Amino acid sequence: MRLPLHLAALLVTGCASTPPFPPEYPGPPQDGTERVCTLIGCGSGMGLEMNVDATLTQLRAGTFTMCRNGTCVRSRLEGLRTDLGRGFLRLEMPKEAGRLPLLELSTKPLPTGGTQVQVSYGTDSVVLKQGDLYRVTLQAVDGRTLGEFRGVAHYKKVEPNGPDCGTCYNVYFGPDRSTP
Repeated sequence: MRLPLHLAALLVTGCASTPPFPPEYPGPPQDGTERVCTLIGCGSGMGLEMNVDATLTQLRAGTFTMCRNGTCVRSRLEGLRTDLGRGFLRLEMPKEAGRLPLLELSTKPLPTGGTQVQVSYGTDSVVLKQGDLYRVTLQAVDGRTLGEFRGVAHYKKVEPNGPDCGTCYNVYFGPDRSTP
């Protein structure tokens, strides 16, 4: 069950990993042959899975804050859609490097109680730096902390289309807080 979730996190945040390098695009082949790059999507960012001791209803009444290096986005979660007991929400963010980053939350109930929250943050690789500090906090309507995460990014370089066909950078934090 963990593999599909990893794939979903990579699809939402993009296949990514080790800045501060801008995306690399194909150049002419060195040996005179023609290079063909596939069109596999590639984006840079962060994926996080965290387990919280709260129901989807409690989360919807609360707030979400995500910070990268002290720049924070805070949002109420009443817009968290609930389809078949799962939740989904796309949050608006200010522009970074002239582009709008993507920030999405999804949730699913855990069989042992509580909820797993997945955070997908995708942005341009030029704004990412090794050692970026991420902080995610979920708070109840009464101000109580429902879940909190702090992690330092060690981005991994990904070239899904092969060398010289676009490069992305990604970090993933699992529920055990390790980075694979």
